[in-house]
Amino acid sequence: MKKAPVLPIRLYGDPVLRQSAVAVRPPDPKLHDLAAALEATMNEAEGVGLAAP
Repeated sequence: MKKAPVLPIRLYGDPVLRQSAVAVRPPDPKLHDLAAALEATMNEAEGVGLAAP
């Protein structure tokens, strides 16, 4: 099993946070990889949760 990448953390004021999200139609195989990357990012930053639109 490969290790999930750590993603950049977007902070308040970053323009990407104002973009509308796109709908995800499960079961998308990439969704599992994205969830693993989000979890790895949260753990690396010693975070306790994630926020999303």
